[in-house]
Amino acid sequence: MARRDGRIAAREKQRIVHAYYAGVSMKELARRYAIHRTSIRDVLEEGEVVLRKQRKISPAQVDIAVSLYKQGMSLARIGERLDFNAQTISMHLRRAGVTIRSANG
Repeated sequence: MARRDGRIAAREKQRIVHAYYAGVSMKELARRYAIHRTSIRDVLEEGEVVLRKQRKISPAQVDIAVSLYKQGMSLARIGERLDFNAQTISMHLRRAGVTIRSANG
C-alpha cells in the first residue's frame, strides 16, 4: 500500500509492474492500491513499462450513451454498461450536444 507520506515502497512498485504486465488495468491497480491512476502511471513509466494503448469510445458507443442518457439513465450507470468512467461518458455526451442534467435531477 502507499505510505502515509505518499511514497510507494519499491516492493509495491514491483507488484504494480507485474500486475500490469499480467493484464490488470491502471484503473484497477489504482483501486487496489488506493492511489490515483496518475500515480500508477508514474510507477509504470519509472519502471520503463510500455503502456498499453488506451481504449477509445467508438461513435456507436457514443450513440448508445446518448440514447440511454435521454432515457434517463445516469452517467455512472452508462459508464458501467459501456465500461468507461462517468466523466468520459459526460465529456462525449457534451461533445455530441447533449445537455447534462444536474446531479439532483
